[in-house]
Amino acid sequence: MSSIARKAKDFKQTIKIDEQLLKDKYFPAAIEKIKAIVSIPSYSGTKTKDAPYGQGVKQVLHYALDLAKSLGFKIYCDSNNKYGYVEYGQGQEIFAILGHLDVVPPGNLEEWKIPPFQPKIINDILYGRGVLDDKGPTIIVLYCLKYLKDHNYQPKRRIRLIFGLTEETTWDSIKTYMTKEGTPNFGFTPDGLFPLTYAEKGIINLDIVGAGNKKIKVNGGDAYNVTCSTCTTENINLDKFYQLAQTKGYRVEKQNQQIIIHGKSAHGSKPKDGINAGLRTLLILKALGYDHPLINFVSDVLQEDTALTKYFGQYDDESGSFTINVGIVIINENISKLGCNIRFPVHTKQEVILNKIKELLIPYHLTVEVKKYDKALYIPIDSPLVTALMGIYQTVTKDKTAKPIVIGGGTYARSMPNCVAFGAIFDDSISTEHQYNEAISLKDLWQAMLIYLQAIATLGSLNHV
Repeated sequence: MSSIARKAKDFKQTIKIDEQLLKDKYFPAAIEKIKAIVSIPSYSGTKTKDAPYGQGVKQVLHYALDLAKSLGFKIYCDSNNKYGYVEYGQGQEIFAILGHLDVVPPGNLEEWKIPPFQPKIINDILYGRGVLDDKGPTIIVLYCLKYLKDHNYQPKRRIRLIFGLTEETTWDSIKTYMTKEGTPNFGFTPDGLFPLTYAEKGIINLDIVGAGNKKIKVNGGDAYNVTCSTCTTENINLDKFYQLAQTKGYRVEKQNQQIIIHGKSAHGSKPKDGINAGLRTLLILKALGYDHPLINFVSDVLQEDTALTKYFGQYDDESGSFTINVGIVIINENISKLGCNIRFPVHTKQEVILNKIKELLIPYHLTVEVKKYDKALYIPIDSPLVTALMGIYQTVTKDKTAKPIVIGGGTYARSMPNCVAFGAIFDDSISTEHQYNEAISLKDLWQAMLIYLQAIATLGSLNHV
C-alpha cells in the first residue's frame, strides 16, 4: 500500500468522523437542500446582460452561494454571473472540486413519474432533474465541507467548490473561471463514476447541415448530448406516415396537423440506451418516398446505428469505440440539420474523426459545422491523485478489487490538468442522468458523502498531490 493510500486508510483515526452525527444532522440537511435546489429549472435559457445563461441558471447560482454563505463559508460570485465558488482554508495551492448546477431540459413531461422540478423521495430513491447530474453530489460536497468546518479542520491549501453553469452546453462558465482565476493545482469532479475515472473519450458537438425544403417540416430534440426522444412532422401525408409507424411498432400519435414519434431519451455518451425518434422519423419519410439529402444520408449511413462500426471500428482502444448521438433533427424551408454529439477513443485524433465524417457526407452535399470540441482526458493510473482517491474509495467501501475506469462521458475533469471524475454514480448500468425519471438512491448519496468527506480532508492535508 502506498503512503498516500495508507493516509487515506488512517483518516478516521486522525479526523475522528462521527458517522452517527453525520447521518443524523448533516445528511438530512443536505437532502433537503438538494430538493430545494433541484426545484429550480436551471437549463439554458434566454440570455440577458446579468443572466448570460438564462434566468433559471442565474437563480440556481445565487441559491447555492446564499446557502454556502448561510453555512458560514466565504463565497465569490463573478460580476457577470458566469460562475461562483465557495472557498475554505488558506494557502497558495488550490484544491478544486468542480460541480455544475445547470441541467439538461426535462423533455416530454408526460414521461416523468413526478414533475421533474418537484423532487420527491419514493421508496428511498430521490427523483428529479439534477438529483444525480450534478446538483445532488455538489450539495453533498458542500455539506462535507460544512462538517469539516464545524470540526475545526484546517487544510494545508485552499479548497474551492466551484459552481459551474454550462457543463451541459458550451462550458463557457468553467472557461471563464480558468481565464479569470487561473488553473487550480489539482482536483476532482463529483460528476462521473465510482471508483474513479482516469480517462474520458474526446467529444465533438457538430451540425450536419444541408439545404432546406418547403415540402417537409421536421423538428425534434432539445440538446446535442441527449438522444432525440420526441420528433414532430408536418406537411406530409399524415395517414400513410401514421400507418407505417404503427406497423413498425413505433410509439406514434396524431395531434392536429402533426405526427409525433416518441422514442426514449439517453445520455449522449450512451445513445444505444435510447430510442431516437428523430432518426426513426427520417427513416419513415424515406420509406414513403421522400427525397432529401439529409433523409438519404440517414437511410444509407446512419440508420439507427450508434457505433458506425463499418466506418469507425478500427479506432477502438481501451476507452471503447466511436459513438454518435443525434440529439437534434430539423428540416424546414430554410435549413436541414442533424445536431450530433460524437464520442471518440482517447488515443484517436479529432482530425481523423472529422475527416472521415466529411468524406461520408460528400455524396449527399452536406457539410459539417463544429460547435464544440472537448479533448480527451487521460491521467496515469499510478499518479498521486489517482492513487490517493482509489485508496480512499477502497477504505470506505471495503472493495479492495476496485479499479479505475474509462468512460465515454465527458466531465469537468477535462477542463483542467491533474483532475479526475470521482463518483457519484456507483453502478453505471442503472445510471439515469439525462433520462426521464432521473434518480439516485439515498443509500448511494450517503455512501458518496462518506467517500467525499474523506477525500476532501485527505487531499486537503497531503504535502504533495
